[in-house]
Amino acid sequence: MGQTRNPYEYVLAMFPMNQLMRMVRLTSPALEGRGMQPAYRRELLKFIGVTILAARYEFGSRAKLW
Repeated sequence: MGQTRNPYEYVLAMFPMNQLMRMVRLTSPALEGRGMQPAYRRELLKFIGVTILAARYEFGSRAKLW
């Protein structure tokens, strides 16, 4: 009781590390097949965070989030 958590810990509670690594492992071959760079865990976390932010709050232009 009385412990506080930061937003990063809440995201990791929704997306455990083994799930994130599986998403990266399954996404990277498709990207590489298209001549793109493979996915990385930190990029996936950023994408998820921006997606949650865009879905939660209204902005004048969602393009500004990226």
